[in-house]
Amino acid sequence: YLNKILSFKPQDRIISLLEDQGSLLSYVISKKTKIPYYLFFHDDNVFSIYFKTHVLHQSHIKQIINNCAHFFVVSESMRQLIIRNGSKSVTLLYPIPDGNDTQKKISDVNFNELSFCYSGMLMPVHDNLINKLHHCVEKNGGNLVLISNFDEKTKLKFAPYKKLEILYKIEKLKELFSYFMSKI
Repeated sequence: YLNKILSFKPQDRIISLLEDQGSLLSYVISKKTKIPYYLFFHDDNVFSIYFKTHVLHQSHIKQIINNCAHFFVVSESMRQLIIRNGSKSVTLLYPIPDGNDTQKKISDVNFNELSFCYSGMLMPVHDNLINKLHHCVEKNGGNLVLISNFDEKTKLKFAPYKKLEILYKIEKLKELFSYFMSKI
């Protein structure tokens, strides 16, 4: 089914987060299209027995990890956890390893018609990041989609952004997949 509606080039890559829905979608698309996927790992809830909203069985998480081309993790403990669970390719992003620093800013990246979708919690601490991402996608012909639980104050704050689509949190897995498939 995916092969009929998706069109990928050999140089394309899939980038997502290690979490239930996005990980599964990345894995399924990659398996069907042979396009590699890369995952950011910043929250260990997929391994937590106390996290009540798991969509996937642990064997599915294992498949996702074993087939991921590369992981980007946010701490040494996350690096060790993902390696213990089967990853063979991991890069520690934050804190910056070995004190290496780079002056490249998000506004220096080429986003030529690249669209971003962020799904998750949005707090005032994220405002600067959202502002920079919006500036980049607007400058380069892309779009920014935010999926979250928005209050009216937050919604009004982002109202002037021209290349921004705001969606309320998507609760059902089927609805999330349908939304992603409509945007690919």
